[in-house]
Amino acid sequence: MTRRPHFPYLLPLLGFCLTALKHRRRTQEDARKAAGEKWKVSDLVFTTRNGPPIERRSFNRAFGAHCR
Repeated sequence: MTRRPHFPYLLPLLGFCLTALKHRRRTQEDARKAAGEKWKVSDLVFTTRNGPPIERRSFNRAFGAHCR
């Protein structure tokens, strides 16, 4: 379960969602180590290989490629 700041109640997380987020955390940690000093610290779950937010156009292009 997780809390959203503006909602006073809990939202359930399905098991496969939690597994995917834990996997993403490990993947991001590997990316952080590989980037070294180039890493931009953020509290984001999905980032570029150096840590900053993914640009909308880049995300749309990558998502489209995966859907094909």
